[in-house]
Amino acid sequence: MDNELLQAIKQIIEPLIEPLASDMQIMKNDMQIMKNDIQDMKGEIQGMKGEIQGIKDEISEIKDRLETVEIEVVKTNIRIENDILPGIQALREGQRGLNEKFDNIENRTGDIEEDIIVLKVLNAKN
Repeated sequence: MDNELLQAIKQIIEPLIEPLASDMQIMKNDMQIMKNDIQDMKGEIQGMKGEIQGIKDEISEIKDRLETVEIEVVKTNIRIENDILPGIQALREGQRGLNEKFDNIENRTGDIEEDIIVLKVLNAKN
């Protein structure tokens, strides 16, 4: 009788267990797919980390170059202030002096032209 009872229970339970076993296999396959996806994502993350490090290195290099440019700009500004500006100021002062001399020459030339006219008039009267 025990054997018959076990057979009866088996007949009741087997149809219930078979779909569960199929579902378990599907879940197992899905889990493997998810594991593969996770591995792929890990690889992509590692790749992104490498790219980020490359970007950080480039930024560091740009900062170094920028510091070099800043130093050169400071040197250039100092050179302009110490060497070039005084020369330009001296040229301006020299140009002012030349302008004054040209103005004096023009004034004297005007006076000489007037004197020549006066002399011509006096010579013409004599």
